[in-house]
Amino acid sequence: MNTKAIYTVHENGKEHYFFLEHAGGFSYPFAVADFLHSLKGVLNDPMSPQKGLCVAPMLEQMKGNYLFPEEIEGEELFTAVEKEQMFQLVMKEQASFGIEIDMEQDTVSFHFWEGEEELQEFCDIGFPRHGETEEYSGETFYYAADNVRVKNMMDGIEMSVSAENEEAYRSMILEAVQKQTEEQSTGISQQMLDSV
Repeated sequence: MNTKAIYTVHENGKEHYFFLEHAGGFSYPFAVADFLHSLKGVLNDPMSPQKGLCVAPMLEQMKGNYLFPEEIEGEELFTAVEKEQMFQLVMKEQASFGIEIDMEQDTVSFHFWEGEEELQEFCDIGFPRHGETEEYSGETFYYAADNVRVKNMMDGIEMSVSAENEEAYRSMILEAVQKQTEEQSTGISQQMLDSV
């Protein structure tokens, strides 16, 4: 999916806001979170002279690579915006959804806005960047994408890495949304039975 999105990055008690013109997909937020955590690791190296620096402002320098759509490879992806601008951009630019990356909790969350027909079956949901193999997380989505790559290779199907990632991540996120919805429905039904 190659759509507009608003990113919010929580880091060191601050919030940083960004607008993306072309990389609001399902796998891209995890690539961005990995990028930020890699930078954080370098800056927090024991030999680093400074500690506790924010890496979120460096997103404006991130360029598209093989994990993003081919047409934006090598281009800068992020434009920093003020919180007040963010809401205007959602309406004016018709951003399909919002992404939240929490650097302290190491999570990636999706906030879907109404009106985007392609995303009607999705609801707000968050995931850890890493997790156990039986949990939904960026790590399990990564392995699902590897499985798609192997299947495509065996079937003789050629797709870009970003397209394979998007296919796998979208499928797994939809599965997680459906499971979450089912669990919420079961919980509400149980509460109603308990109150009778």
